[in-house]
Amino acid sequence: MLPIRPACGLLLALLALPVQGQTVAPPDDDPITEDDRFRLAQPSQPFLHHWQATASYGAGHAPLNDDVGTRLGFGRNHQVMAGLEAGIGERGFGRIEVGRAWRDGKRDFANEVLHSDADIEILGISGGVFITSFLSAGLSLQHRREDGREIFVSKTGLDDSRTDREGSSNRVAPFLMLAGPVGPVDLALLLAYARLRSETDYSRPQLNNGNSSDSGQVNSRLADFSVGYWLSGSVKIGASLGWTEVLHQRTQSTSLPLDDDWGTLGASAVWRILPDLDLSLHADRDIENARGNGTRFGGGLAYRF
Repeated sequence: MLPIRPACGLLLALLALPVQGQTVAPPDDDPITEDDRFRLAQPSQPFLHHWQATASYGAGHAPLNDDVGTRLGFGRNHQVMAGLEAGIGERGFGRIEVGRAWRDGKRDFANEVLHSDADIEILGISGGVFITSFLSAGLSLQHRREDGREIFVSKTGLDDSRTDREGSSNRVAPFLMLAGPVGPVDLALLLAYARLRSETDYSRPQLNNGNSSDSGQVNSRLADFSVGYWLSGSVKIGASLGWTEVLHQRTQSTSLPLDDDWGTLGASAVWRILPDLDLSLHADRDIENARGNGTRFGGGLAYRF
């Protein structure tokens, strides 16, 4: 129903901000000192500095199970994003991103099958401050607007029914992150709280229990620990372990409630194609998710200037 896990990926991407002109320095013979890492902007630098432009694609697939594990259907999604981020002043950072997503799904009921799809527009703004050289705090905001359809296909020979819907969702996610290199190893711990609220209007209220509008909300907390290792000056591999706990949720009428908590295992790789251009790949999978262990993968480019 309401995306929670993508918040983690977005915040981690947000915090991959430039330090001394690059995201995290690969090992070399002249390591950056602690004072250098903390002082993001020199007095001679402009207020906005260490710019980075990003472009990414991601896709995912997840089964939909009931509370006893019976398979009820599935959900799929695709997403493309473009972002621009920079250091702000001596200790700040910020990011703005826009994108588009497409999702579809299928769910079985006793006498009919529900097919759904949606086109989604995305706008995100994030920012924060480095409290110390290894600790940062900030806030991530994201707005989504969608146009979708739901088609109920009868199993008993009756006419199919369709309802169009328009909706929006807003996510607010304050976060803390501890991050820094230990030799050739990059370590990061993300802690976040996410509040996600959605509103939907239906063209045929009779297909939504007689209601012309519907709303849902999820409050959750997230933790994600990641490790990256530089195999060389241009190639890094990584792994991550995350956990999501749902603190409160109100489910929309045609959606299933989320599991109370679940984990996520991930793997990633970065190839520094040019001194200022990185290619990244990533994949992750849910673990111990009673509603179905989803799988996601994607890749992107990041250009520093």
